[in-house]
Amino acid sequence: MFEKYFENLGFSINEAKVFKALFTLWTKPASIIAKYIWMERTSVYKILQRLVNENLIFETYKWWIKHFFIPNIDILKEYTNKKIKKFKEIEKDYENVKQEFSYLSNKKDKNLPKITLF
Repeated sequence: MFEKYFENLGFSINEAKVFKALFTLWTKPASIIAKYIWMERTSVYKILQRLVNENLIFETYKWWIKHFFIPNIDILKEYTNKKIKKFKEIEKDYENVKQEFSYLSNKKDKNLPKITLF
């Protein structure tokens, strides 16, 4: 169920696995998460960095080692609401885009170069 939800947000199955593992393990470094889900550490680290960039998880340092954590599960709801808001803005812009392409489609025949074949 969660994997499908996470995929609908635009993430991969592996990203869903990493997120779920991190939630289960609390605050851990990439190496522990990778061992827990049997994935390569560098792949897990890249996924964790992407999730940090998306503001779904956060990072901290303990004993000079980067650890990752999820502050609370409500962060998913906040992320979903931001996506909904973004898509509503895109939907509003559709009419302007439609008008622009309508204008281009009326104009396209007039700008074609004249070609002569021998």
